[in-house]
Amino acid sequence: ALEWSISGGRGVGEADPGGDNASRVEAGLRIAGGLLHFWDIRGYYSEGREWCSQLLGLPQASAQTSVLAKVLITAGRMAYHLGTASESIAYYQKALDISRGLGERLLTTYALMGLGNAMSLQGNAREAAAYYEAALSTSRELGAKRRIAAASDALSGALMRLGEQDRVLELQQESLALLRELGDKGATALLLLNLAWAEYNSGRYDSAEVLIAQSLDLSHETGSPTGIGTANYYLGQIAYARGDYRRAHDLFESALMCAQELAAKAAITVMLGGLAQVAGAEGHHEQAAKLFGALDAFERSLGIPPYQQFSAALGNSKEFVREKLGEEAWQKAFGEGHDMRMEEAIEYALGESRGTGGMPGRRKAPCGAFAQT
Repeated sequence: ALEWSISGGRGVGEADPGGDNASRVEAGLRIAGGLLHFWDIRGYYSEGREWCSQLLGLPQASAQTSVLAKVLITAGRMAYHLGTASESIAYYQKALDISRGLGERLLTTYALMGLGNAMSLQGNAREAAAYYEAALSTSRELGAKRRIAAASDALSGALMRLGEQDRVLELQQESLALLRELGDKGATALLLLNLAWAEYNSGRYDSAEVLIAQSLDLSHETGSPTGIGTANYYLGQIAYARGDYRRAHDLFESALMCAQELAAKAAITVMLGGLAQVAGAEGHHEQAAKLFGALDAFERSLGIPPYQQFSAALGNSKEFVREKLGEEAWQKAFGEGHDMRMEEAIEYALGESRGTGGMPGRRKAPCGAFAQT
């Protein structure tokens, strides 16, 4: 249906069959906007962005309508998942301008939330919090429970990153209660990970694992590779903190494979950092330095900061490896990693470099295989 809405059924090099092109494109826009949650939950980010990009590039897709705003929001969400924050911001800003111009307040909350997420991806927690606050205020005025839950959860995360804890627990509890009332398993799974992060920061690893296990159950129910991969990463950090490096490696590897399946560059970058931590802890200092170099290069190219939830553990590991190697060896290995393409870094991290000095290999696992507590 999407292909028909763009091409009208003609093949490459065929003449346009005619017909009502505007109506055909309008139908395609409606379909794409309606596929947001499907693409989002199933992880079809590249596919979603490609369809949205093609539709938005058509001359008939220029009317400032709510239908267009929904497609822009969908495109913004796909770009966010793929780690292209500036592209995501551009889509969301256009959607916000259209939604406000039309007086579409519910759509406005989606655009505001999207801008907050993209700002968070760039490490701008203060700006993210401002967008989340605006989305929460509008959602409360509308009495939109699902949007209140989403904005409360997002705002609590931004406030935690800013070290402003006063409202965090209240916002999280409000969000969790609303999501359970609504039966939204996907959003509940992600909120439980935020709660687990707070427990991890307080050193309560057992309770953090309980929350992650609940999140995993829900992510498996909804078939969310993003939720499964993120949970694996969180469990990997707990295993790393406990000194169980073999389990941490397996969990980080599984999380990386999830991110690779989704072509989610920002997530791939985060997971490579986890494997760098383990390599350093196990004494593979040169390999760790190369992965840290690749990590630095990808963060710079994507315009994203280090993953803030576990930045302290990552930073400590990086300094440890640098000290163990010495400055000259560190710079050499770090530079070699910095020159890697993302595909090369993934191959290297997974130990598949076939004789070119990759990391020590371990058994491979599909996405989610180690996500058991």
